[in-house]
Amino acid sequence: MRWLPFFLLFSGGFVSAQVCNLAAFPKDQDTPEMMFNTSEVMPLLLLKTKDAGADYRKQAEQQMLHFIYSNLRYPPISRSSCISGTIVVSFTITAEGLIDPASINCVRDIGGGFGDEGKRLIQLMADLGWQWVPATQCGKAVPVRFNLPIRIRLE
Repeated sequence: MRWLPFFLLFSGGFVSAQVCNLAAFPKDQDTPEMMFNTSEVMPLLLLKTKDAGADYRKQAEQQMLHFIYSNLRYPPISRSSCISGTIVVSFTITAEGLIDPASINCVRDIGGGFGDEGKRLIQLMADLGWQWVPATQCGKAVPVRFNLPIRIRLE
């Protein structure tokens, strides 16, 4: 990867842009797996059913949210404490479009057992074999770190 600096004439700020270096991905040989935190095209959940004419990304997000909130179990301590907030669960989606179970980690926890519950939900997705459209960089499928925020609110 190369980083090229760009200078903004009007604001006087400094911005860097990632340039795709095709030499880093030779097509005739296997390259060691690189982990990306972001990519040109981020991964999307592969839909099991699709409504005709609707936005694919929106449908994928809705299906994932439906799964999460229908399987979310409030830990007993959190009900009595009225804990609410947002947790962030981080995991890797491989170049094959699968969740790597060893990579599941809660990077933002609000306590009350919700961090473990968030990890359980992503592990459940991995165990059920949920397929993702993998991230791409320079036209090649690559593994990428995915951060999923889950809002917790007791009603």
